[in-house]
Amino acid sequence: MRRFFYYTLILLSSTITLWSQDTLTLNKFKEVVLTYHPVAQQAEIILQLSDAEQMRAKGNLDPKLSGGLSTKSFDNKRYFQYWNGQVNIPTRTPLSFDFGYEQSDGVFLNPEATLPTHGLFYGGVNLSLLRGLLFDKTRFELQDASYIAIENTIQAEIILNELLYHAITSYINWSKAAAYEAIAKDFLQQLQERHEFTKELYINGSAPAIDTIESSINVLKAQSELYTASISLQKAKQSVNMFLWDESRTPLELLSNVRPEWFFDLFNSSIGENNILQELTDDNPLMRQFSLASKRLQLKQRLLKENLKPDLDLQFRPLLSLGDASNQALYHINDYKFGAKFAYPILNRKARSDLTINALKQESLDLKMLEKQNELQQKISFLTNALTIQFEAYQTMLQNEQLTQTLLEAETFKFELGESSVFLLNQRLNNQFKAKLDTLKFAKAYLDSLNEQRYLLFTL
Repeated sequence: MRRFFYYTLILLSSTITLWSQDTLTLNKFKEVVLTYHPVAQQAEIILQLSDAEQMRAKGNLDPKLSGGLSTKSFDNKRYFQYWNGQVNIPTRTPLSFDFGYEQSDGVFLNPEATLPTHGLFYGGVNLSLLRGLLFDKTRFELQDASYIAIENTIQAEIILNELLYHAITSYINWSKAAAYEAIAKDFLQQLQERHEFTKELYINGSAPAIDTIESSINVLKAQSELYTASISLQKAKQSVNMFLWDESRTPLELLSNVRPEWFFDLFNSSIGENNILQELTDDNPLMRQFSLASKRLQLKQRLLKENLKPDLDLQFRPLLSLGDASNQALYHINDYKFGAKFAYPILNRKARSDLTINALKQESLDLKMLEKQNELQQKISFLTNALTIQFEAYQTMLQNEQLTQTLLEAETFKFELGESSVFLLNQRLNNQFKAKLDTLKFAKAYLDSLNEQRYLLFTL
């Protein structure tokens, strides 16, 4: 089942009340975006346009009621009066049917228009024998409307996929910024604790005064790092707010206590997902969009070929008289109307030019499709390779983080024994902080690449 139907199910889900919760998960965030964001509602409007397009095309098959009255009176005489009412019933074939009633009277009525006193009924059939026999504008519009409905469904998928891609990107940035702030807070806390310990050593005479100065400098640097992390978090949170709306189409803001999923939980849940993602297929909405555009051009080509044929329309109408004095209806096999119409442009340059133009459009579209297919496949292949490298880099950075933690613990033990200095201890702590940021950096790069790969494959 296509991703669009997944989106539709989400749109029908119940309202999510998350503003009072401490954690806004990625899944809940996506549900809110797909339910209330104006772009998601625009996608729903596109689907409604499909119904309108199909109704408009089916309107070509609506029976048509028409009628007319023509009369002339002069010098207290009714020269003539002629009335005609008709129902035309089109079909999906080259046949159409007419049913009508005619009545006329007058002193100077033309002989050709003279009818029985009570008028006459007629029924008729219209047939196109050459142009329009196999295919015509009505059948073209009916089939094209079905293609438009499919095209709108695909367009809605593309819009929702685009929306989710940017929304998830903002969420990943928010989660990463929250992790960055947490790491910076932990780093500052450790330095503050060591600073207090260093001051106690100085007061006890076990450490020189310069150690307290160096320790203070490191605390100030850590505070500056935390300020930077907090600013990054606020910017990321503001970006997330851009995707949050309520049912009354009012933009929302996250409360100060609302946090994203812990970044590394988000990362761990996505590890290995790229291994199960398929390559670009014809089922991809972008490829289906090209394929559908090609079908519409082929359909138009079929209609344009009909224009190379001459017009030859036949019309036959049996007539049923309602009589003069009595109301008895009279029918005779020789009472009918028959007509034939033929037309054909001698050079027919317009029809031939239209065919050429449409064929060139088809060729251009095929080339664009090949180019787009190759472009997407190259991007997906690159991201697949990048994901492997980024995950390996993440594992390397994680090992480096664990090693820096081991060195920090060893240096702390030596410091407590008096065999190390505040300088070396803070250097170990700084190295551990940098290692954590490197781990965070490559985990973020992995999630960004995975999000882009999902976006290209429509698997968000």
